[in-house]
Amino acid sequence: MKKKILLTYIILLLISTLITGVIFSGFVENHYISKLDKKHDANIKLIEDILILMGKREEGINYFNLVKRLSKRFGERITFIKSDGEVIADSFNNSIIFEDLSKKPEIVKANLGKIGRVKRIDHLTEELTYFSAFPPIEINNEEVIIRISSSIEEIRKINKLIFEYNIVAISLGLIITFCIGYLYVDRIVEPIKELTIASRLISKGFYVKSVNANTKDEIEDLTNNFNIMSSVIKSTIKKLNTKNSELDAILASMLSGIIAVDNNNNILLFNSEAEKILNIKYENIIHSNIDNICINKEVIKAINRTRDFDETVNIEIVDKQNEEKKILKIRTTVIKNDLNKERIGVLCVLQDVTEKRKLERMRHEFVSNVSHELRTPLTSISGFVETLKLWKQLDDENINEIINIMEIENFRLQRLINDILKLSEIENIIVQRENEEINIIKIIEIVKKTLEPMYKSKNIDFYTDIDDFDYEIKGNKDWFYNMILNLCSNAVKYTNDNGFVRIKLHGDREKIVISVKDNGIGIPDEDKEKIFERFYRVDKSRSKAVKGTGLGLAIVKYVVESFDGKIFVKSTLGKGSEFIVVIPNFKYKA
Repeated sequence: MKKKILLTYIILLLISTLITGVIFSGFVENHYISKLDKKHDANIKLIEDILILMGKREEGINYFNLVKRLSKRFGERITFIKSDGEVIADSFNNSIIFEDLSKKPEIVKANLGKIGRVKRIDHLTEELTYFSAFPPIEINNEEVIIRISSSIEEIRKINKLIFEYNIVAISLGLIITFCIGYLYVDRIVEPIKELTIASRLISKGFYVKSVNANTKDEIEDLTNNFNIMSSVIKSTIKKLNTKNSELDAILASMLSGIIAVDNNNNILLFNSEAEKILNIKYENIIHSNIDNICINKEVIKAINRTRDFDETVNIEIVDKQNEEKKILKIRTTVIKNDLNKERIGVLCVLQDVTEKRKLERMRHEFVSNVSHELRTPLTSISGFVETLKLWKQLDDENINEIINIMEIENFRLQRLINDILKLSEIENIIVQRENEEINIIKIIEIVKKTLEPMYKSKNIDFYTDIDDFDYEIKGNKDWFYNMILNLCSNAVKYTNDNGFVRIKLHGDREKIVISVKDNGIGIPDEDKEKIFERFYRVDKSRSKAVKGTGLGLAIVKYVVESFDGKIFVKSTLGKGSEFIVVIPNFKYKA
């Protein structure tokens, strides 16, 4: 820009200087010719008077002598010419008397009754000459045209001098203009350069300090307005970024999937939870058309329905695109402009309610199972109470039998209630977990001692296999004891007479492994995933002789998980089962 302004100044200077030179040269030439015209007019008038006076004399006119004397007197070249163009006499060279001047422009005009004035190079003198010819006058019955010519070479010299002075003036002007203009233009351009750099940085997101320009003109006003604009933009962008960050954080932390599309189904918003729920991942999903995205067709149908009919849609669908089926709750509603209330798109909220529906089903089954399990002993006890009311009709043996049965049912009821309470305690996250150090070997010994009457009555070989390794585990000691007790008592219950139960403890720096293995009735493959559910019992017809509440393994699973562990089961129907508990070794845990 600096070069352009400087070049413009130089061009303007050249043009103005040249125009001034041309105008001045023209003025000088015009002034000179004007004075020459007056001089020619006066001289020709005087010569006409002389010719008229001499023409009245009888001796006639010697044009050759006359033209010489008059030329000497006026200092001009004088030529007498007949109206037909024949030269009578010439003060410079009489050889032209043989030339025909009838076609010369000044002669043509003179014959037309006008004063002919012409500027041209004279072929005799080879100089720039100014010719003036008056209309012909009658002398001795002959029309004579008087022509005066003067050399105007002086004008050429003056013009040449003016041109030379002009060149000098232009050269000096260019030097002065370049020096002064360079400094002045630099002052003009500098704030504009700063504005350009600042605007380029702003376009890239870098907000620089204010631009200063003390020019006391429009440029200073421009920089001040630019600084204000930059400050407003910076503040606005900062607010927008803050709001966008807040919105992104809110959307990222939401447990619901959020999808927003415009009226053409182009995606405006697609949060990470929506990607997780629909199990999709696209790099540049924003502004893509949702019809081209591989998501559940029911979602697109709900969005299109809201878009086409302006109605809110609430549905639940089963997403079958994934290996694991999901139950999705979909709600779509219209997005309207706050100003004109026009529809600008559709908002879709997705919720994965698979676990919720599963819990509802489990809660229903739990209530149903608890009701059934409680009703059975209560019904039995209630029946025997009614029987005891007729005690006068019963003998001592019958009464004792009824009391024994009621006691068994009471113990069964207590065991069921205790297991329910234990499971509720373990599931309840409000219960503060203890952080006691646990001696696994000692607990195994206590469990073995507790179950001794049970496994000895069935002649079961109950033995332990314990490795010597360094470990440490902390948590709720009672829960851990209950977990080992449940696993071992189940092994004894479901193992036939003369069988075996082995409890093994081994591990390393990373984990502790507790294995309870038996050669009992085993578990069918289709039941392996369900045995940890509440009240679930494997094939009641096969295990009806075994007393239990169906809550033992559910309690075991929650206890294992409370220690950040995992439980696995290996079983072959008719050959036995092995339950493997893997718990982190806290001694080496980072």
